[in-house]
Amino acid sequence: MPFMRAHAHATLRRVATLAVTVAASAPLALADTVTGLVPEHVEHVAGRFHIMLVHFPIALILVAGFFGIMSAIRRSEQVSPVAFHCLWTGALGALVAAGTGWLFAHHDPPSASVESDLFWHRWVGVATAATSLLAVLFYLLRRRSSAPALVKGSRLFFVLAVILAGGAGHLGGDLAYGEGWIFAPLEAAHRANDATSDPAPVVAAPDDEPVIEEPVDEGTGDVATPVALIDYATQIEPIFEATCIRCHGARRQKGQLRLDQGAEIFAVEPKWWVVQPGDADDSLLVQLIELPRDDLDVMPPEEPLLTADQIALIRAWVDQGAPIDGVVHEAPSTDGG
Repeated sequence: MPFMRAHAHATLRRVATLAVTVAASAPLALADTVTGLVPEHVEHVAGRFHIMLVHFPIALILVAGFFGIMSAIRRSEQVSPVAFHCLWTGALGALVAAGTGWLFAHHDPPSASVESDLFWHRWVGVATAATSLLAVLFYLLRRRSSAPALVKGSRLFFVLAVILAGGAGHLGGDLAYGEGWIFAPLEAAHRANDATSDPAPVVAAPDDEPVIEEPVDEGTGDVATPVALIDYATQIEPIFEATCIRCHGARRQKGQLRLDQGAEIFAVEPKWWVVQPGDADDSLLVQLIELPRDDLDVMPPEEPLLTADQIALIRAWVDQGAPIDGVVHEAPSTDGG
């Protein structure tokens, strides 16, 4: 008996190792197979199906978890048929979703700032597929034997699969919409309440701020009063930090736009500048923040929206040449050469 028990445990370990190896390598194998068999533009399209396919295995595995909890509450020793069927279809779906996800990241790579998020989303997804396949395997073995090791193994991998599926979905949400996107409306409402009860003081430009020398009026000969440059660090950057960084910060740059550092605004080719120095009317940034609140393209897309004073300050900053650290920028040349 001890020999048979040890042999059974060794067999289970081998099977479990094989299942993990297959689950971990299947997405790569799928992506590699598709890459070798179909044209690049076809695999590009296949990768984009990840966005649609990824939701089904997550939902199926979570539903399996719900029925598993119901069985545990009833103290049932039998495997719930609904949980089992949701689990095995979810496991297969997770393999396909992971494979298409690999293609998606290859052909439509996110910005370098979210490489860490992509790494964890990718491998937590693979782990979800592996653990759910192991749970299915153990449940199948339980139909032939009620050995305690099989019962404990099936429950362990089942619970891990459910937890990992939820984690993969959460990481995917952060990757697509930015960190903390689920509770962003609650945070926005909290900030709005704080702003109403304790409005922030208006920050004035420093006394030693560089000034723009206004031209001499040719009619009167008088020199207009110099206008102090709006200070980016103390007046503009705090507005961006409060309303724009979630989608245009160091972790995520939607539309390849980064607003957490002033220099990043002009780090791209001039044709992609959303700020046209000296011309607020022609600046895409100003155009978007001035859209009506019910417009689908208004920025930011969710509360808190910019106040009229904040918009006016940004507009004035752009018209001054978008000065950053006292350096006034010039509009890009429109010459063809």
